[in-house]
Amino acid sequence: QDPPQWNGSEWTIRDLTPEEIAARTVPESVPRHALKIAMLREDPASVGQVDSAIAAMPEAQRIEAEISWREAPTIRRSAILVGQLAAVLGWDAARIDSVFTAAQAVREEIAS
Repeated sequence: QDPPQWNGSEWTIRDLTPEEIAARTVPESVPRHALKIAMLREDPASVGQVDSAIAAMPEAQRIEAEISWREAPTIRRSAILVGQLAAVLGWDAARIDSVFTAAQAVREEIAS
């Protein structure tokens, strides 16, 4: 449901459509390529910053991050790597959610 709205004489509550619910739902995981495209569209420098951040990690951590960032078919919102990269990029939870939601839209755009 939408939050209650005052229409001038009474409070009303509107049920959300399935499309509105889907639009407000942050996906738990997205295809890696869709995430990178969404990042590129929102902040073109962010993709390069991720590559630099991964390159600066200690070796064992760097190798794991490189594998995930370059080869994983999907990236989970809850992945440790996402948190690490968000810290480097200065992204808060809302920004991560926004990028994951945008990545879902990219996925749907490519699939149609």
